[in-house]
Amino acid sequence: MPERKKIIFVVRAYNDLDIQASLINEFAQDATYDVVVLAGFFDNEIVIADHYEAYPFLKSQGVHFRNVLDNGGSFLTKWVYRAYKTIMSSRKQCSASSLFFIRAMLLVVRKIMQRQARVDQNWLEYTKALAPDYVVMDEVVVQKGRSKIVDEIIPVFKQRGTKVFAILTGHHIYFDTNPSNSIQQISYLKNITEKHFVPAQLDVDISRDHFPDEKYVVKGNLRMNPVWVSKMYDDILIPPHFPYADYERKLPTGKYKVVLMLSKLTYGVRVAELAKCIKYLNDHPDVSLVIKPHTRGMKFDFMDSSDVQNAVIADTIPSAVLCKWADIQLFTGSSIAFHSMALGKSVGFLGYCQEIRTIFDEYPICFNFSSQSHLEETIQQLVEGNADALGPDAQAVKDFLCEHVWGGAKDGQVAKAYKAEIEGSF
Repeated sequence: MPERKKIIFVVRAYNDLDIQASLINEFAQDATYDVVVLAGFFDNEIVIADHYEAYPFLKSQGVHFRNVLDNGGSFLTKWVYRAYKTIMSSRKQCSASSLFFIRAMLLVVRKIMQRQARVDQNWLEYTKALAPDYVVMDEVVVQKGRSKIVDEIIPVFKQRGTKVFAILTGHHIYFDTNPSNSIQQISYLKNITEKHFVPAQLDVDISRDHFPDEKYVVKGNLRMNPVWVSKMYDDILIPPHFPYADYERKLPTGKYKVVLMLSKLTYGVRVAELAKCIKYLNDHPDVSLVIKPHTRGMKFDFMDSSDVQNAVIADTIPSAVLCKWADIQLFTGSSIAFHSMALGKSVGFLGYCQEIRTIFDEYPICFNFSSQSHLEETIQQLVEGNADALGPDAQAVKDFLCEHVWGGAKDGQVAKAYKAEIEGSF
């Protein structure tokens, strides 16, 4: 029997796992591969992969999870990491009165963990010794100075003949190449990747501004395609892999259900208009409002708590649960809208709260609210069950998703297409 090929998926942040999970699962179904997910500490963020909602399912499929701090760190690094992990786990079960104390402990231990990880060479040597045949990582793999794994480990892998593939984490919906004005000068590393995967042509156009010599391949969004979305609810977000009912119990019932998916406020959001929108939804007697802060550390702190006293701030509830729960998803600019569209749910773009032009301004694929009064009129009609004819044409939405989200795959088999493209490089 031929030796199994080792493919490592490098996870720098939880969003990377969101994107890569369906491809990880696709390779796990192939007995010729040894599939490893590598997490830990690569650029100042400590990632605990087993806190990810699909972790139990992926592990049941034979995926090996390795944390470089726990598996390869020194005794002190392992001890501090395990303390950090324990506190992180306890945060989910703690009472409101003890939450401040838990957060303070996390802050202290996190600082110690970050310092220890920076000085510990053991985990670096452990990682270098893994010797994979193939590595899959996000776009940071071609950015010098962004991550220890890029600067110190990927070069070692490349010298041994490892083939490296980049997958864009995210999906550009803004036409602006730098919507938050936060991108600094990027030091581009050429000739690292075999191929650089992106969901759509707009991603190619924007990515080329920063990484002009990459071999871009448009294959769709690994997270937002109908095959993976269905699998999430049929096989992953169910017992024994996931306590779906525990999260569901935290959500209100009995009214018209609205989830507001927030993007970073620095991404062109008109905060005063957004606050007015939230206040209206919070005060509506027939609306149940749930607000999901942006996943990368956003706190909901731009409004007074008295203005959202009827809403649920769902910072710990997975987006997939919220998309399924809601009657409509509202947003100011986020690819999570594609998830609700794949479910056939109503979606509303708060265009009047957004300064930057997006793809939702260009295509009639959702409610596009041009003003506060437009929003209020439509929500009232939706509450009364009278707005079916006002939504976008279902076939137009499906055609858009096929072209711009599923990489042209009408059957939605995006992960299969990625795997075939990667294997075509061998």
